[in-house]
Amino acid sequence: LYIPIDKADIHRMDISTWKTEKYVTLPNVTSRLDFDDKGNLYTAKANGIYVVNPDKNIMSTQKLNGITIVELRVYNGFVYAASSSALYKIPILDSKGNLGGEQLIIDIKSYPEFSNCDISSFTISSDGSIYLCLKNHPDYSIFVLENDNTITPFYVDNILPQRVDQIIWGNSRFVYLNRGTLLRDSVRVYKMGMDRNGAPYLGR
Repeated sequence: LYIPIDKADIHRMDISTWKTEKYVTLPNVTSRLDFDDKGNLYTAKANGIYVVNPDKNIMSTQKLNGITIVELRVYNGFVYAASSSALYKIPILDSKGNLGGEQLIIDIKSYPEFSNCDISSFTISSDGSIYLCLKNHPDYSIFVLENDNTITPFYVDNILPQRVDQIIWGNSRFVYLNRGTLLRDSVRVYKMGMDRNGAPYLGR
């Protein structure tokens, strides 16, 4: 288990013993991370994306520099990164994790019905479908980004919590919805069955 913490350190935890060790220290604090199938670690927050090779060589990139990244995922040869207002994908160019230019997928603020919403999280299914967690929508919390870039509610029957801060896919056909943070009193985690698996998490 790899954990970004204060002072720009990434710690590695052995979940069988709960012992931790410092894995690498980055130039800046980060809050989101993921891996590719070569073992390269991608981590980001407000200062672009850092790539850490398995030999702990740190490569800094200016991609999305100045944009605070709220979520990051690796899928099918791309790093997907979201700010509160937009979702991007960035091609992984080689086995060392070098990145190409970012490509805008959607700008939430360009949709009139979502102009007051913010992206707080997203996840990707095994078939590439993107599930967006949007804050401040009056009716729904989880949306699906369709192939034609339309955005539709995942469930229209109001059976999901109205506010969800993070969506995470588990090992099987379940997603976990986190509402709140450890600094709030109303933290809730919901487990929701799906009809498909999530994209493979390459850090396992």
